[in-house]
Amino acid sequence: MKKIVTFLCVALAAVVLVLPTKNVGYRAVADTEARPFTVNFSDEDLGSKLNAAFVQKLYGDGEELKAHWSVQGGVLSRINDLDGEDVTGNYAVAYFSDCYFRYFELTTKVAYGDNGLTGIVFGKNDIKLRHLADGNAVYFMPGPYVELCGSTITKKETSVMLEERTGFYELKVIVCEDYVKVLVDGKERINKVIPSELLRYGKIGLFTANTAGAFSDGVTIYNLDEHGNRIALEAYTATTGVKATNKTVEMKLSDEKLKYEYAVQPADATVKDVRFLSINPDIAIVDNEGYIRPLKAGVTEIEVITVDGGFKDSLLVTIDEVIPELEGVVLDKASGTIETVGGKLYLSVSYFPEEAENQGFKWSTSDSKVAIVNNGTVTAMGVGTCVITVKDYNGKFSATCTVTVKGTAAESSSLSSGCAGYIEAGPIALLFGAAAVVALMRRRQR
Repeated sequence: MKKIVTFLCVALAAVVLVLPTKNVGYRAVADTEARPFTVNFSDEDLGSKLNAAFVQKLYGDGEELKAHWSVQGGVLSRINDLDGEDVTGNYAVAYFSDCYFRYFELTTKVAYGDNGLTGIVFGKNDIKLRHLADGNAVYFMPGPYVELCGSTITKKETSVMLEERTGFYELKVIVCEDYVKVLVDGKERINKVIPSELLRYGKIGLFTANTAGAFSDGVTIYNLDEHGNRIALEAYTATTGVKATNKTVEMKLSDEKLKYEYAVQPADATVKDVRFLSINPDIAIVDNEGYIRPLKAGVTEIEVITVDGGFKDSLLVTIDEVIPELEGVVLDKASGTIETVGGKLYLSVSYFPEEAENQGFKWSTSDSKVAIVNNGTVTAMGVGTCVITVKDYNGKFSATCTVTVKGTAAESSSLSSGCAGYIEAGPIALLFGAAAVVALMRRRQR
């Protein structure tokens, strides 16, 4: 029995050794390969590592760091930057230069102010009044709370209450393909599963809103792959502009979609993503891939806007409502028969293409003694055959119908008996008149 148990244990150990293991942590890499991006707030060249921006109702241009932040004793803090007025209602961000990741691990220390938000913004280089995280952000706020929020990750707030104390909280943010983790003072506070398509490459920055928050010591940022493994820092080349290949283009309503041609500058920019905007979508629309579709005659500008930096250029699109030329006319009958003189035959004319301009038609008959025509209505005048012709207004295209009129010769002559009857009765009338004159003279002679 002991031999059997011993054999089973050895076999089980062997199986365990050969079973594949799942990598759930950071992979082992050389220190030089996994070198982090670091910013020390005591660095003399701190201004070159942080690009400051300021928002007051509108987007703020890049400005010097000292315009909105102060650095003292390794602490970066927000200052009252409007001639001594309070920072309430004003927003400031300090983006890290040359730090543009999709997945990352960030560590810093944060102290929030009394009346607003202090934290990390990432995902998009957009700052908007009253919604600073147009991408995503981790907020510190009075309470104290830590919150993961933003227009990309979620519409529903994810807030966790913290132990209240003075000083700085140690903050770690880990962003991977399908989750965002937030640790405060080494304790996991938020672990949010998110769809991977909601994360995109973006700049990372420190921000304050409505408060004089602060950051201490510095920031360490590792570049991660989608599984959370630390990898070598990516080279980042900032976008400096975009140029539409053509400044104007003309389209017809009947045209197929047209591709918007453009070039992001420089050619080796790390992020070449753009979006498109039609200023007048009633005239023409543009999809996410840049295909322009005409809707009605008119003029509109279509802008191309870079995701990185928000640079833009425009294309002026003119939509012409060109009416196609007439290519032919057609009668609904190639031949027809009218059974009796005086009878009628109705012809219908159409033209192609249907979008062509119709200026009217001209009708004619080859023999008016057989039939006449008025706007497609054929009236039989006598026994026989004739050809009814219709032409477009300019006489360029025509169609014909051969009409045969049946009936008898008497029916045919009856239509013209009006004039003929008067002519044939003339001699008889003269005879009667002469007789009457003779009779009258005879009476007078008596």
